[in-house]
Amino acid sequence: MGNKKDKSLLASENVPPSGASGRASDWYVEYTRESTRLARLLKSSYRRGLVHHIGESGLQFRAPERLEEGKTIYLKLHLKDVSCPLRAKAQVRWVREEPWSGIENYTHVVGAVFVDCPTETVSALRKLGH
Repeated sequence: MGNKKDKSLLASENVPPSGASGRASDWYVEYTRESTRLARLLKSSYRRGLVHHIGESGLQFRAPERLEEGKTIYLKLHLKDVSCPLRAKAQVRWVREEPWSGIENYTHVVGAVFVDCPTETVSALRKLGH
């Protein structure tokens, strides 16, 4: 599903410095660790993160907390050029602490790979040119 460029975005050393400009700066992600749809619907447990990079295979985002590597997270992707949030399931591949990032309350950078990504999400990401 992804390509070589997408895979390079998942390496922790490829995170741009804080304040990097680009379309992704207008995008955000809501994520939860709740494992069932009913639990996610009944419990308002989504946290918000700022998207740094996104591609067909995964994304990097800033989070207000440390996420555990290897764990599954459930996402709602809010992208500027897409009318409604895209849903996806992802696995956390790496986490790096950046308390000095200059972005209040976003102290960690997370790299996650998409798993079981709905067709409409993949199509929307392709249309955005990522």
